[in-house]
Amino acid sequence: MIIVCGVAGAATAIHLARADVPVVLLERTVGPHVKVCGEFLSNVSLRELVALGIDAARLGAVPVNEVRIDGRTPGRPIALPFPAASLTRERLDQALLAAAEDAGVEVRRGMPAKGIAPTGHLWSVETSRGLLRASQVVVATGKVDLRGLPRHAPRLHPLVGLKRYGAAQDGKRVTLALFPQGYCGIQPVEDGRTNVCLVVTADRLKALGGRPEKVFEEIQRRRPHLASCLGST
Repeated sequence: MIIVCGVAGAATAIHLARADVPVVLLERTVGPHVKVCGEFLSNVSLRELVALGIDAARLGAVPVNEVRIDGRTPGRPIALPFPAASLTRERLDQALLAAAEDAGVEVRRGMPAKGIAPTGHLWSVETSRGLLRASQVVVATGKVDLRGLPRHAPRLHPLVGLKRYGAAQDGKRVTLALFPQGYCGIQPVEDGRTNVCLVVTADRLKALGGRPEKVFEEIQRRRPHLASCLGST
């Protein structure tokens, strides 16, 4: 079986390998890398990581116990009804791939899949190093398109994801800040940083000259109480 990687793909590969299913895992990156992602781990995610043999706390995950929604003014923190945590994708992805290898998965890094097509009773997967064939393929590429698997046209306005790491914030909470034509999530991650990840409409980004830094500047201007954690790293 071939699995085109992603968080779900790596987790699937581990479960299959434990069931003695031969698995080849294709991962397009060659090492740790930052992803545009909120990096929030719910109680369901934490339980799944335990089942996969991954201890999020040992990886440096920061406990999260509150959520706050900010509009024009700061909202009141609300306690989460379940345990949660925050961990960067660069650290989580590495742990998942290492766990997959430990389970017996053949992980091929730096080998992105480009397309997929049926070939008789098999599937052909086009990669950067030629064609691979398998009777079963799991595609878990997330937002990355794969030729041969068209996606439905989005019903909403096109959205753009942006991300940066800022200075540490007080409290172990997720803050959701609302602004015109978008919102951002702010939460602590390991190593004393804060993950600031947002979505904004393509039209709004264009109106700001197509410059991502202008989006963060606008949030700081409209929500000055968040300026301390909206750093520029």
